[in-house]
Amino acid sequence: ETYPAEHTYLALADHGRGTSGIAWDDTSGAGEFITVAELGTALREITQEGTAPLDVVHYDACLMGMVENGYQLRDYADFMVTSENLGWSTFAYPQYAALVTATTTPRALAAGVADTYFDSVSGYPSTIAAWDLGQVTPLLDAVTSLATALQTDLDANQYHIQNTRTATQKFDSQDYFTLDDQDEYIDLYDFARLVKQNVPGTAVKSAAQVVMNTVDAFVVAEHHASGRYKNHYLDLDDAHGVSIYFPAAPGGWDYSRYLAHVFDFTIDSEWDEFLLSYFGITRIVPTVPVNPGVPPVLEVRYRVYLPLVLR
Repeated sequence: ETYPAEHTYLALADHGRGTSGIAWDDTSGAGEFITVAELGTALREITQEGTAPLDVVHYDACLMGMVENGYQLRDYADFMVTSENLGWSTFAYPQYAALVTATTTPRALAAGVADTYFDSVSGYPSTIAAWDLGQVTPLLDAVTSLATALQTDLDANQYHIQNTRTATQKFDSQDYFTLDDQDEYIDLYDFARLVKQNVPGTAVKSAAQVVMNTVDAFVVAEHHASGRYKNHYLDLDDAHGVSIYFPAAPGGWDYSRYLAHVFDFTIDSEWDEFLLSYFGITRIVPTVPVNPGVPPVLEVRYRVYLPLVLR
């Protein structure tokens, strides 16, 4: 209280899964974790209802790089560092700390953390990005415009949209270490790029281009590398830094939670309405969720870090 921090960087390092949450409890056997809603409540409290937002929130975890998670933090942080795909637990915090000087801006720190993380996992398949959360509301608006345009002539374009989703870059939300059509997290920029290329209609193509332009403004720094881990090859060539939820079929744990508005994003955008229209069903009452299991943590290195104080 006597010497309040002028800048704050918060890292959450643990298991993560974009539509579920973060920080699985490996000790209780109950599969407990911090849900998206619980994390939002905690950040709302520590930022005094968003009046004192954090400079950088770093999700040092798997699969948290979804636009839905960025929008959830829009009032509580200025920048976010996160991974679309599985994360490597290299915990390069000494290198991150070395980035901080008396003149380092939050934007530069977020980009620097992304750059440093990518260097630390050289040789492994990986994704990392830094986001400007000041641009996340324009991105939601762009996604809403695209969702609305896609619904306009959905019957005629269903086949084109399905093929576009199939061709879009996926991330490893199902059957870990295998990227295929059953994975439910897709790259937002790549989807918009392929929509513009494959789906007829001037309004659709225009809306897709706006999504791409807005992603470019939203993503401050981005790195990705395809590669092999043990016996698995992960092709991440079309990653652009931010993903969105788009399953191959309706139903299941993630789908029911998504429609139950666990994200502010589904309340404020039209994306979930597009999914409902695309799958041709009405909104369903969510089923009792079944624990999706603990996501993997790769190359764990156990360390303890204390707060950095720079005078």
